Formats: sequence, C-alpha cells, structure tokens
Amino acid sequence: MDTKNFDAIVIGSGIGGSACAALLSAEGFKTLVLEKNKEIGGMCSSYKKQGFILDSAIHVFSSGIKGRFGKIMKRIKLDNLKFVNITDKNAIRALNQKGYTKLAMSPNTIEKNKGANLKNSDKIDLSAMGFEKEDMKVFIRIIGNILQTSRRKLREMHEQKLSLESYLDQFNPSKGVKSLLAFLTGGMFGISPKMASAPEFIQGLTEWIVTNDLSYPIGGAVAVPHAFLDGVKKFDGEIYTNTKVSKILIENDKVIGVQLVDGQIIYSNLIISNAGIKPTVLKLVGTEYFTSDYVEKVKNLISSYSAITFKFALKEPIIENYVFVNLYHGDLSAFGEKKRPPNSPKATGFMVMIPTNADPNLAPRGNQIVIFGTLAPTRKKNWDKWTDHYYNEILKFYPDIEDKMIFVDITTPEDLAALSGKSFGPIETTALTPEQSGPYRISSELPIEGLYVVGDTAGTNTHGIGTQLAADSALKLAKLIIQKYKPKRRE
Repeated sequence: MDTKNFDAIVIGSGIGGSACAALLSAEGFKTLVLEKNKEIGGMCSSYKKQGFILDSAIHVFSSGIKGRFGKIMKRIKLDNLKFVNITDKNAIRALNQKGYTKLAMSPNTIEKNKGANLKNSDKIDLSAMGFEKEDMKVFIRIIGNILQTSRRKLREMHEQKLSLESYLDQFNPSKGVKSLLAFLTGGMFGISPKMASAPEFIQGLTEWIVTNDLSYPIGGAVAVPHAFLDGVKKFDGEIYTNTKVSKILIENDKVIGVQLVDGQIIYSNLIISNAGIKPTVLKLVGTEYFTSDYVEKVKNLISSYSAITFKFALKEPIIENYVFVNLYHGDLSAFGEKKRPPNSPKATGFMVMIPTNADPNLAPRGNQIVIFGTLAPTRKKNWDKWTDHYYNEILKFYPDIEDKMIFVDITTPEDLAALSGKSFGPIETTALTPEQSGPYRISSELPIEGLYVVGDTAGTNTHGIGTQLAADSALKLAKLIIQKYKPKRRE
C-alpha cells in the first residue's frame, strides 16, 4: 500500500464509516478506508453460501431513500442504491393454542388525521398478546399522543431525562400494552422501556410513521455500505479490506496517522474511527492520552443488548407476502431486560426478516431466506443453551420449517463482536438511554486534535433507529469536519 499522506483515514466500513468517507470524498478530501474484515460493511455486511446471499446480522431499515440514506446518495451524486418499500408487507403474529393472531402494523394503518386509529381495530383479537377489552383504545391513545408531540416537548423530555417507562405510566397501560410496546422498543433500540429514552422513542417512531418508508435494499443489507463506498471510489478515494489498524498515532496531542498490524504507518492529520468509541479510546489510542475523567466517562457508557439470529435457507417458502414479521407470545413487558432464556416457554419474541420476499435474487429460484432475531445480553454465556432454547421456540411458530430447510446459520453475540470489533456486538453501541441521548450523547469529536468517532457509538444530538442513527452521525460529523478543515486545505 502506498503510505502517502491522506486528508482523512476512516477506520471501519460500517454504515457510519462508509457514509462519512463518501461525504468527505465528495468534498475533495483524499480519503482512505481501512476495513479489518475480508468483507466490507461491519454489522451491515452480507455473505454468499450455496447460492444464497445472507445478511450477517438482521436488518430492517426504518427508512430507505426517503431518509438519511437518500440525503447521503444525493450529496455524493449517485443513484445506485435501490430499496423495496415494505410498508404494506409486515405484520405481528402472536401464538395461541389455536394458531396465529395476525395484526398488520405498517405505518399507513395509522391515520393521523383521525387521531391515530388502526383500521378495523375493534375486530382485531390480540388476546394472545395479553390484550384485554380496553387495551386497544389505550394503545391508540398512546400512539396518538406520540404523533402530536412537539419539538419543544421533546427538548423538555431530554432535559428531564425521561425514560419511556415513565412516559407510558401516564396512560396506565396494562401488561398487554406494556408487552407490545416493550417488544417494539426492543426491536428499535435493543433495550427495554425502563432503560430507553422517551424522546428518542417518540422521535424514532414518529419519523418511521411519517416517512412511511420501511424498506429493504436490493442486494441485501451490504448494498448500503457498498453504495457509499462507490462514492469514495468515484472521488478517487481508496479502500482496503483485510487491513487491521493496531494503533492510532498521536504526537503533541494531535493525530499523525495510523499503524497497521504489520507495522506499516500511514500518515494523516484526520482520523475517523468507526470502530466504536471504547475500542478507539481504550485500545487504538490508549488511555494515557486522555484525562482520567474522560476515560471514566467512556468506560461507563452503556451499550444496548446484542442479538442471536437464525438464518434459514429454505427449499420453498414458509412465509408468503410479508417481508418483516414480529413473532410474539406471552408477557414480554420486560423484553430487553432478560439475562437468560426464559425458564418457561410462556414468553418469547422474534423480529423476523424474509429478504427474498423483497428481493428474490438473494436466493436460487423458488427458495426462501428467513432470518429470526431475538435479544441477548452483552456478556459471555453458554450460547449453545440459548440457541437450543430459541431454536425450539421457532419450531413452535413454524413446526414444518425443518422439512423445508437446506441449512441454518446461527449467529451469536460473539460472532457479531467479530464483525464489528465491539464487545458482544450490541444493537446500539451507545444505548439510547436518557443519560446517553440527545444533548447528553457523547460527542463524535474526541479531545485530541484531528480525532473523531462515527457511527451508532457517538454524536451529540444524533437520532434514529439503528442504521439511521449511524447515518445521522455520519452526516453531522462530515458537516463538522468540512466546515472546520476544508477552508484550511484551500489556503
């Protein structure tokens, strides 16, 4: 590799890293992207197996081109990222003794002009979800209140550090309503309502509903970082995979470049890490370059829960029509808080993606991909017990899945950690708790000149669900860097 100076070096090619690299490249920054893995994308990567293209993790995109991805593609002047809008192709399924209860939950079933009313809500049986007679009215009232929340009120909630659980208490929700909202919170942020920030939940859900753009990318999840990196190449940037950074080099409290594991040094006065704020501060740089207070602050950052996923390659479809399905039974009011698989099968929740129902080219003709995901703790466990438990739970929803199975790949938090470089692969590296969201979210600008962190791990006043949070971080950080450094580069 040529070790000539670069205007910017980006460590990691996840959503945040690839987007920030593309945005800087489009503004004339000579940019280098270094990815430690063989494939680009981090948690948003995909891989090929027996003719199938499988996402490494499980992803549904709360917004596609109508959201932050569209802004990024517009700024890098490319149109090669395509999405399938799956708004009308998602549902909740609850298991009861007689079979399934089904509820379409796409955003356009919520009519804001009628006070957030679900179509034919009085005919929907949600008893398998623990809903009682008046619970749907309470749920509708909560959604209506969320959609009418002003920006001023959101700011006040941030100032109060209001949790979602405290916000919901005013509606006196039953266990059934709590269960559904906890499941939704777990899917959006990987934490429980007790931990989640109320204004972040309200802002994320409102954006999801208003954009009406729940999407899945053509080509699989990896199509998103691939499109961004095409922007890097378009503006003469460089991308290297299988290239691991061992150290960020500091001199006189300024970054001067990076050192690779093979000892090679690449120089730049601007380093953007997509490797996570903890690995960046504690390992790539080293605590000796920061104040003890800052190191303690970074060490105390809380991540969300991680996930276990089951990726089924099937001979023929088991799920028609839907692309995104939530599976659910029992009381999940503490979903996102569990520390071990339930001892009883009375409560289980899965987020399920059927990517081939959006893009049939991800599998051989007539075959289907179904990916099941559920929350798991970010600590070392006997994952065999967890996977055995949840595999048996999947069979309760789809007892014939084994008859149609070609293979199943199981991903644990340790696998996600290997992809991302972040301990146990959390869904949100810095969880959206009241103390870590909005104005309290740790800054992307580190206290060393020229050093930044991008992605779901940092960025004051960055918002969004999952990949949208990482993209928002990239947009805001790129703007900051361009304003700060581009005029100097022209002198």
